[in-house]
Amino acid sequence: MTVFILSRFKKCPPDKIIAVYNRSDARRPVKCLYNRKVFVRPFFESYALMDITPMMIKLDAEGLRTKRNVRVGLPSWFAVGISTEPGIMETAVECLMGLRHSEVQDLAEEIILGQLRLVVALWTVEKIDLNRERFLDDVSQNIGSGLKKLGLRLINVNITDFTDEAGISERRAHAFAAEAI
Repeated sequence: MTVFILSRFKKCPPDKIIAVYNRSDARRPVKCLYNRKVFVRPFFESYALMDITPMMIKLDAEGLRTKRNVRVGLPSWFAVGISTEPGIMETAVECLMGLRHSEVQDLAEEIILGQLRLVVALWTVEKIDLNRERFLDDVSQNIGSGLKKLGLRLINVNITDFTDEAGISERRAHAFAAEAI
């Protein structure tokens, strides 16, 4: 009996979230813990582990329309992970438990693309070219809030290039280079 009871103490590894469910407390049906130990009551509770290893998402976003209807390309890398923040962790368990890592990555990619479209539609090519840091902040905030609804968090954004179909950014770069000489 002692061995059975001791076997119900579960330790959560640092790369996982432990979710204890089927609890008798209807107000909190799922209890989520990160990097802690928990006692899972025999016969009343079960548990599952959820992987929180960050995902790298490469997005070749082409054809996004700006405020003045100019198509731009923003090839980017996004680092996304399941949040370990209390409250958001429970959302992740409710929305993502049981999904494979690739399915979570596909969901995150769709959210990122949709939020990126929204941000680009509010900016002109000239403003993006002049205020890249502010643009990157807007992208991070919008994508972060969109991912948070599923219990995910945005770790990093890296926009590797910026192109537009009209060549506005390239002409501006040549004009700045000419002024520097």
